[in-house]
Amino acid sequence: MNREIKFRAWDTIEKIWVYDLGISAPKWIKGHDRIQVMQFSGWLDKNKKEIYEGDIIELINKDGDTIRVVCEFGSAKRDIYGNEVEIMGFYFKHEQGFKSFPIVKNYLGKHDCELFEIIGNIYENSDQFKIKENE
Repeated sequence: MNREIKFRAWDTIEKIWVYDLGISAPKWIKGHDRIQVMQFSGWLDKNKKEIYEGDIIELINKDGDTIRVVCEFGSAKRDIYGNEVEIMGFYFKHEQGFKSFPIVKNYLGKHDCELFEIIGNIYENSDQFKIKENE
């Protein structure tokens, strides 16, 4: 996958965003507890808006149900041909607490991100996304 590596940061005291941080940003910010750094996932939502860690994303499934997930980076387990494997990368965490990876084609024949719309983020809109911790 060829994607741009960039970051944004949330200042928890000043309540402001800093965008277009380069690859050295996490090292520069390390040790500043008030700054939360999020990496660009390489994905765009249906409005061509960049999806970063911490973004709250919504879609309406084929049954008409609204599903909300948050983009995270880390390790998630997945069943591949009957074997459970652990994969490191960006994933979506559902409100029910489970992790999933986007799929190439879904029930509408599109990539998941073509259906997702960013509706906020966990810092400014924490009331829009409550995770039931299952893990």
